[in-house]
Amino acid sequence: MLDILVQRRRDKRAAKKFFRKLLKGLTYVPRVVVTDKLKSYEAAKREILPSVEHHQHRYLNNRAENSHQPARQLAVREAEHLAVSGHHHTLPARERDRLYLEVDGHLCPTREPKEGPEDQGYREAKAVLAFSEHDVAEVSKERHELLAKVLKAQITDCESFRPLVEEVYQQAHGAQAAEVIVLADGAQWIWNLVTDLIPHAVQILDFSHAKHSLWEAAKLIYGAASAFVRPWVKEREDLLFANKIEQIITHLQHFVDLAPGLDTIIHYCQQNQDRMQYGTYQQRGYFIGSGAIESAGKQLTAARIKGPGMRWNVTDLNALLTLRCVFLEHSWTTYWDAQAQRAA
Repeated sequence: MLDILVQRRRDKRAAKKFFRKLLKGLTYVPRVVVTDKLKSYEAAKREILPSVEHHQHRYLNNRAENSHQPARQLAVREAEHLAVSGHHHTLPARERDRLYLEVDGHLCPTREPKEGPEDQGYREAKAVLAFSEHDVAEVSKERHELLAKVLKAQITDCESFRPLVEEVYQQAHGAQAAEVIVLADGAQWIWNLVTDLIPHAVQILDFSHAKHSLWEAAKLIYGAASAFVRPWVKEREDLLFANKIEQIITHLQHFVDLAPGLDTIIHYCQQNQDRMQYGTYQQRGYFIGSGAIESAGKQLTAARIKGPGMRWNVTDLNALLTLRCVFLEHSWTTYWDAQAQRAA
């Protein structure tokens, strides 16, 4: 191995920085550069090494891929150390606080045996995020940032995910909170878990999912290209904020014979009817979107796990998810300081 460089991004600028670092220690100009199919390498090569051949064919960079094994093994070992270290990141303890829990699933590419012709090897990483309303900073009218959070994610079944939710709830001092609000999509396993673990929590269906179901319904009724779609959705959206979900369901039922696909959307609305009282939620000052867990999911998976050609075994992937959660909840420094104190 000539060199290795860890960077946050995989864009053209990051590729140029890596090429410059690599060439700085060489006394010759390489004849051929072999990379994976990440397009930023091609763009950077055109500027840094315009006369050098660039090969991106499959399997040609296997030696470089294999050189990652020590780093991957180190990540697995570190995750094992983290699991037994007793490291627990907690939110600041506040009396009568309003606590938010957000739950979602994110598909990850794995090497698991395929279970059918439509199985592409993706498995769901279940994630849970907790934060206090006091730790939300308003960057702009439409954008907020979390100053503190607790995050956990693993590829596992619903029953094994339960202890992670309990752990996050405890680390966020949920028992001391005046209110607990849970935001999620319409997955029934999430609501069953929340009802069992936190029966007093306010359950809210993520508004973007509710709005998406309205768009799908409008397209089924009028056709995707119809000019009636947008105003129809806007009218139904106003009804949602007026707590008139029953009126929306009744209206949709009139079109079932014309658009049979509406059955699924009607069932979705009926199943989550009590979680779609958005007018009441706004009056109480609740957040109605689960953007925080959606963003965390992208940082957990898309930014590191879903790269070109990446496939993971579940054990190593869960180890990486553990480390990514510690990094994203900003408790990485705390963990390493504790390890240094133990070593001393």
